[in-house]
Amino acid sequence: MANKDLVALIIHGMGTHDKGYAKDFINGIRKRLDVPERDRIEFASIRYSDELAMGQTELWEKTKKHLGRERTFFKFDPAREFMLSSFSDAASYEHRRPGVTGSPYMDVHQVVRERIKQAVTDIDGDDGEYRVILL
Repeated sequence: MANKDLVALIIHGMGTHDKGYAKDFINGIRKRLDVPERDRIEFASIRYSDELAMGQTELWEKTKKHLGRERTFFKFDPAREFMLSSFSDAASYEHRRPGVTGSPYMDVHQVVRERIKQAVTDIDGDDGEYRVILL
């Protein structure tokens, strides 16, 4: 991957995202660039949603089981699931006091650091100095 000097990393927003979530976005950017520009950029994505999930799926399954057939005429499942699996990300993403283990904030930052380092290393096998853009 010679002659690449820019790393463009796409980082997702709240909610759960599949591993290929950034593929269409990256392809859209690449189509708009001239070949010489496109060839100088290493595109990659950062996926940290698993770090914030912390049992959200398990809790949602328990909630659905508990509700069972007691659901009312108005089906609020999509709103409930959104609040649990997406909206709660903001509350989950907090920094705990020093010495407290299991901080989602620190876990997410570790994923981001590792992904930036990996993307830079992917360019030419070293971790030299490159410009990095987070999108």
